[in-house]
Order: sequence, then C-alpha cells, then structure tokens
Amino acid sequence: MSLSKLMSGVYPDEYIGSVSPLINQGQLFSLFEKNQTTLPLELTNQILARLSEVAPVETPFFYPGVVFWHFPALRDALALLESGQNELDLATTARDLGYLHILNPRMYCVDCNRNLMRVIRSIDKHPQSRSMIAQHPLTGLKRYLSALSRNVKTYESQNPPYSSPTQLHIMHSWGGGLHQWVANYIDADSNGNNYVLKSIGDWSAFGKRLSLYRHPNDEQAINYWDLYLPIQGTALVHHQYAQILGNIVYEYGIDVILVSSLIGHSLDVLNTKIKTLSVLHDYYPFCPALYIHYNDVCNSCDASRLAECERNNPLNFLFKGISEDQWMRVRRRYVSLIVRNQIILVTPSHTAAQHCKTLMPELKDQKFVHIPHGMPADLIDTKKTTPARQRRRKILVLGKVDTQKGLALYREIIKEISSFADIIFLGCGDEGLIFQDTEGVTVDPVYQPYELTTKLQSYAPDLGLLLPIWPETFSYTLSELMIHAIPTVVSRRGAPMERIEDFRNGFLVDPEPKKITSLLLGLVESPQAVDQVRQQLVVEEFRSAQSMVTDYQRILIRDSIELVNSYAMICLSRQVPRPDNMNRPTTFIGEGDFFEVMRQFEHYLASMVDKLPNVNAFARWIFSLGVKVWLGIPIRFAAWYVRLRK
Repeated sequence: MSLSKLMSGVYPDEYIGSVSPLINQGQLFSLFEKNQTTLPLELTNQILARLSEVAPVETPFFYPGVVFWHFPALRDALALLESGQNELDLATTARDLGYLHILNPRMYCVDCNRNLMRVIRSIDKHPQSRSMIAQHPLTGLKRYLSALSRNVKTYESQNPPYSSPTQLHIMHSWGGGLHQWVANYIDADSNGNNYVLKSIGDWSAFGKRLSLYRHPNDEQAINYWDLYLPIQGTALVHHQYAQILGNIVYEYGIDVILVSSLIGHSLDVLNTKIKTLSVLHDYYPFCPALYIHYNDVCNSCDASRLAECERNNPLNFLFKGISEDQWMRVRRRYVSLIVRNQIILVTPSHTAAQHCKTLMPELKDQKFVHIPHGMPADLIDTKKTTPARQRRRKILVLGKVDTQKGLALYREIIKEISSFADIIFLGCGDEGLIFQDTEGVTVDPVYQPYELTTKLQSYAPDLGLLLPIWPETFSYTLSELMIHAIPTVVSRRGAPMERIEDFRNGFLVDPEPKKITSLLLGLVESPQAVDQVRQQLVVEEFRSAQSMVTDYQRILIRDSIELVNSYAMICLSRQVPRPDNMNRPTTFIGEGDFFEVMRQFEHYLASMVDKLPNVNAFARWIFSLGVKVWLGIPIRFAAWYVRLRK
C-alpha cells in the first residue's frame, strides 16, 4: 500500500490529524457489510480509484493498524496523553485539540492482525462510533460494492483495471512535439488513469485559462478556470493557480504530476506534496528562448547575457515585457524547488541532462533519469517502401522550418541544392512558403498526422534533411523519417548525435552551408551509402511508446513508499531544513505495536539530530536529551504501565 494512495483525495489542511484506509474488520472502518465480499483486494482498489465522487469522511477515531499521522497533531496529543491511556484516548485528545480524523474511501486494505481486534471492538462500541455506524456516510458505497461483488466478471469485462497511478500532465496548448509526446504517452498507457492540464492564452499572456482534459486531443474540457491574474510566462507563485491545482489533486485523486511545460503555469506545480516528474522537452524556464542558442549553443547565461539575448536574439521573442531580473528570479526559484523537493528530472537524451548541468550547476547532483521517447506501435509497423530509381534525387525536409529549425541555413543553401536535387518541404508551415517559387522546390505546408505515411509514400524521397541549430532533446521528425526507412542528414547537435551512427543509420553534418551542400552532393552522386543506410533502417528496431510508459512506471514503482503488513505508519509532513548534500528524510515508517513504533520514531528523531549541520557536539547532546525528555520517557512509562495492567 502506498502513502500517496492513502492520502489521495484528502484535502491538505493543517487541522488534518490522521488519515485511515477502509479495512476488512469491524464496522466503523469496514468497507463491506458484515465484512463479506468476493471482490479481490486489487480489484476493489481499482474500483475505488474510479469513484472520484466518493469523498473522504470524518470519523471520531483512527484505525491503529495503518494510519497517517500529521506530525504536529501527534506531537500535541502525545504531550497531553496521560499514562495508561490507549489509542481511543489518543484519538479523543487529538480531536479535543481541534484535529480531525479522516477515513479515506479511496484506499482499502486487508489487515489480518488479530491483535488489533480488541481495539477495533472497543472503537465500534464507543457511543460516538455507534452513532456514526447507524447512519454511516459510506453506506451507499458499501451497498454498491456488495452488489458488484455478485457480478465481478461483468464488471471486469467492461472496466479494464488501472495498472498505473493517476497521473496529471502539465503542458501548454501550442501543439508540436510536446503535444505529440503527451498524446503518445496516454495512448500507450491503456490501463492507466491520465488527466491533462493545459494553459491557454495569447501573446499578451500564455496562461489566461487552465483547462482540464482526459486527452490532449480532446476538444471538450472536463473543466476550466479563468485566471483573474493571467500568467504571462511562468509565475513564481500564484494563489489562485495553487488553489485550482490543489482542488484537481483532491477531486481526481492525483498520485503523480508529470510536468512537460511550465509555460502559462506557476512554479507552485513543483511545490506540492505529490510525486512530481519534470520531463525536459526543451530548456524552459531557464531559457526564455527555449532553445539555449544565441549565436551558438549556450554554455552559460548570466543576467547581462540574458539581457543582451532578449534584445538581439531572434529566437527570444515569446515573452516580451518580462525583464531579465524577473527571469533570474524564476530561474532561482525553479532550481530551488527542484533541489528542495527532489523533483525527478527525466530527459529523453543524455545531452539534454548534460546541458542542464552545465547551465545550472546547482543541479549537478540532482537525480536525472534517461528515458528515450517512444513512438506509436502502428507507426513503427508501417510498411517500408524503397523509392524507384529516378534521374533527379528527392530530398525531403519534414516539419517546421522556423528559426531554430535552421531557416537561415535553408535560405542560404536552397538554390545550390535545387541545382542537383528536387526539394520537398512537408509540414513546413507558413515559414516555408518563401521557397515555393524556387525552381525544383515543392512546398506542402500542412498535413494531418494520419496523412504522413501516405504523403511520404507519394513523394518517395531518397533522403531526409533536418538542420536544427539548437541541441534538440529528442526530435520526433527524425524518428518519423527513420521509421519510414528514409536515410536522413541531420545537424550534429543534441539528441541526434546519440541516435545516429554516421553512415550506418543516418548522416551527421555540422550546420554549416558548405559542409551541408558538400555532403548532400556526395550522397546524390554516390547513392551506395544511402542504400546501405536504408537497408539498415528497414531492419532496425525502434522503441515503442509502450516501452517508454513502462520505464516511467518503473520510476514510480521504484521510488514509491510501500507498506506491507505494517501495524502503524507515521509521516512527517513538514520538511526538515538541510544542506544540499544531505538526503532529505520525508517519511518515517515503523513496524510493531503502537508503542514500539513510537520508540522507533524516537530513535529516528535522535538520528536526525546527529545529522544537523554546523552544530557542535554539546548542542547535539542537548538536542538529543530534549528528544528523550519530550518523547522517550513518556513513551517508555506509558508502555510499562500498559504492560503492568495487562
């Protein structure tokens, strides 16, 4: 059982004292009437995950077998607990102090610990419990599941189980490769539960509205929220945004946040208690131009260079009106949140991680995970065709040809290349229209994704040509060309350098006009090298989107906190200040009866004292003594008294 699932749907509040799951024992905490069911544990939790409209409820007590305790509530209640008092007294004391006990119907667990039966019976017999049991707010849910247990096979056939946590994708609404990646991820995660939060705006502010979807291709949003203070680029903090995000996490039971873009969003999305992964499709928000290119690939960028870039870089045109001082503040908070909250940075290429570490040295010790993008299975299975021999070779440029994609290079080389080959611009957008009057050039500015294979088969190019000037983190167009067995000449920049073995499955070239034309002319005049590359691409295996999703799920499973057959769980919801070189402990998990867990918790706090930075030995001794006096002695006395009475 994961901590994130136990807390799913529980609205974050400082007065939450404890959170308990539904169980298979007793009456107050039980999910099924008379605790009788034929529903398997895993299927039961799959059903509960779909019932987002069933909200957590307040109860007079907590379940002592598995419980999340908000640390201040536990601390304050223990301070007033007298010797000889038990779990019921602890729950009552916490409630008297104003803390709430929550029963979360989105998590069900089977507890076979018979030692707790006496405590559970005592809880059920308490007058407050009996009053709640008589009109239990989850009665409808219990009856629904009892009826469902009689038709398990029908339900399973109509509702394939979720095999992954509920995920929220954060993205902009510009389309492009980022949109394609999110769509491919959700399509491949067929048994998953995904939501998409898009920022929608215009050139004055890219975050005027937040819209929630189940899929990025959906036209109708599940819900939307207009921001009364629009976000021009990325907000440092934004109260309304944080409220909206918190409500989405609460209402839809979000377990994981995958951030694909922060454009039009607030950095609050990196500051939740939800597991968060940042997928680096570009270099924003460190680089407001997105592409870390100003005259050449950037290896550093301070405030003065950023100001110069804003004035003179043709790539830096998206966020006019935001000063370099504002960008520097965004950078500092962005890096600070990643480090402090241990955000996992996922890069589709090793070069992307290296550029991040070079430009943001604070991230050199941060966790980067390399997960290459995958492509849809139906695209990978496309039948490859070999173009017929023709007098003039055809060179195809796929995708946009705007500034970062090498527009200036194409303008410089187009006439020379068109003298020995036909050139086709497919999907180039309006930027490619400047070439439509050039002899030997065909411009096809727009196509729909489902038309790609047909278009490529119709044009039957001999070579592909991609000349980005920035270090791309992946390149979807390169994948599409390779999958269709079209040998491609691509700039020696970024991710393609990892993906292309020169003259084996493609061709690398420095993005310089003379070198490009020389290589293309050589390949046109001596096509044997092109044919060898095509033969290699026909048999080459390409990574699927399903494999990509599986790798993401491995991260989530590996880094999740699992609790199996445990008797108690206490979690610190407040962070402990620490230097960057210390591992930040966020969760304490103990096993045993209640007092045994509390003793383990005492040792845990003592070990934390030993790790405090810049504190001498005498001060540590004082702190350790305080822990023992504040927590250790009362626990030992209470445990001794309870055993004596037994």
